[in-house]
Amino acid sequence: MQISEHDSAYVACRSLCEGLVAAGVTDAVVCPGSRSMPLALTVDNTAGLRTWIRIDERSAGFFALGLAKGSGKPTVLVCTSGTAAANYLPAVVEAHYSGVPLVVLTADRPPELRGWGAGQAIDQHSLYGSHVRWFCETPVPSELPPDRATRWFAVAAARAVQQAAGLNPGPVHVNLPFREPLEPLEPNGFASSPGVSGGEGQGSATLGPAGSLEQIPAPPLPMRTRVDTGGLGESAGAVNALVEFAERRGRGVVVAGPMHDGDRWVDAVAEFCRATGWPLLAEPCSQLRRELDGVVVTDHHDVLLRTAWADAEPPGAVLRVGGAPTCKSLRLWIERHRPAFALVDPARSWTDASFNVTLHLGVGPDVLAEAAGQLSGPGAGWARRWAEADARAGAAIDGVLDAEPLQEAGVARQLGRSLPAGHALYVSNSMPVRDVDTYLRARPEPLAVHASRGASGIDGVISAAAGVAASGTPTTVLVGDLAFRHDLGGLVGAFDPAPAPIDLTVVVVDNGGGTIFSFLPAYGVVDADAFDRLLTTPPARRSAELAGGLAAAVGFGHHHVASCAQLHDLLAATHSDCGVRVITIDIDPDANRDQHRRLAAAVELAAAGAEPGSQ
Repeated sequence: MQISEHDSAYVACRSLCEGLVAAGVTDAVVCPGSRSMPLALTVDNTAGLRTWIRIDERSAGFFALGLAKGSGKPTVLVCTSGTAAANYLPAVVEAHYSGVPLVVLTADRPPELRGWGAGQAIDQHSLYGSHVRWFCETPVPSELPPDRATRWFAVAAARAVQQAAGLNPGPVHVNLPFREPLEPLEPNGFASSPGVSGGEGQGSATLGPAGSLEQIPAPPLPMRTRVDTGGLGESAGAVNALVEFAERRGRGVVVAGPMHDGDRWVDAVAEFCRATGWPLLAEPCSQLRRELDGVVVTDHHDVLLRTAWADAEPPGAVLRVGGAPTCKSLRLWIERHRPAFALVDPARSWTDASFNVTLHLGVGPDVLAEAAGQLSGPGAGWARRWAEADARAGAAIDGVLDAEPLQEAGVARQLGRSLPAGHALYVSNSMPVRDVDTYLRARPEPLAVHASRGASGIDGVISAAAGVAASGTPTTVLVGDLAFRHDLGGLVGAFDPAPAPIDLTVVVVDNGGGTIFSFLPAYGVVDADAFDRLLTTPPARRSAELAGGLAAAVGFGHHHVASCAQLHDLLAATHSDCGVRVITIDIDPDANRDQHRRLAAAVELAAAGAEPGSQ
């Protein structure tokens, strides 16, 4: 890349981008714009950075969030000034609450144009408020001598990645004001830019001899900082506290909430469960709902914990890893019985809105594994009763689902049965994430399951799933019809020019819009017309019709299915041409609501036959 050593703006951007790569960043999502020209051109010409182009900033934000989840590395977001930056807010909020590392680079007008009516100039200082781990406004690059621009922006890049991917990962915001001219001083300096960044030759980024990062290195930083417990003494104290916590209470459960890095915890959690004899109540988004030797992993604790059996088996202790669980019945069960509650929380996020915590430990899986090695051994009765009750619940659920037309619960169950090994599942909020938590069963091979559980919105779900797919993992996303319509831009954006193909399947359960509200106590109490008008949002037409029209216009595959067998054939088959396909399933909302209630009743009846016990 030809950059004049006198062109401070582009020297600064080059130093920033090279510093991001040195810190381990591999992907950048760029939304086209004028003020961000120095950033966009430099990103696209930086060796080691893949450039993904997205037109819609809101969709781009969630795409980057999914890409960061799938890759485990911070993703860079680049946009121009004004409302473009504001459209990143929903994804930044989700990344903040779910601990996903993003580096948001927003171009801005220089200070003298702010507050004077200049076009596309808004107040971008601390635009995302408290939803970022760090905010920084850079100097105007053209005001710095090139050698100083190189030094300052290299250090800023290292700091941004460290803040984004540290002990408490999340988004950072770097605001970069640029003064015109925005084009590079070197004529045709970017004329040979390749369509895909990171290649060799004239279009790849090579540092010039003046002010290079080879002279002022930005040292690589680990993508996940090892948990620092404050020294050997504190670590030993945490081990002792965990051992005492477990040995004083024979009847406990281990709860695993949403975690992107659940694979890092699986061995330690399994060792602790085996050492204590405690069952593992893991939601799929924890990455720990999988078959583990010697561990009782529950599949259906959501419905099981609503039964009289669960209240007759109160826990003496709960140990939780991961974020706040999705399962409401689990939260209510713990609130009713108020057991001793240990929260293993290396990010020190204190995600416990029920205020149950009696022991808080800011430690990682190594401490949990060490504590497991010091425990004296479990009794068998408690775990066996959980295993039997869960098996009874599973059989009762199968009895209902196998005899009836396909509804939402059957779709969730089928995803776990049919998705091939090596695939990822992204789950929308509202009903899909709850159905997957309730009906998706542990498998011998792990299934990566993601959801936007930080802020728990339905926006940007398709974009986020496309981001996971962009990390190289074939991905299926389960959405309702409202979430599908809400992020059609993400679906269309998947066809934008990209440095690599993606394999994305969108499964749409169409229940007529917003029918999760029909599960609330207000349903049947509030006037029916007012309830439908104010709480549900019925669409004008079915998703199958909408998807069919889009498929014809944009060029993705569309399938409309009505049975488990049809769904299995599509999910299990190799998606040979990669790309994007949409599967739509019509759901009768009244029949679906009735089936959910009958499933709960069947589990209640089955659990009543489970063996009670006292150990």
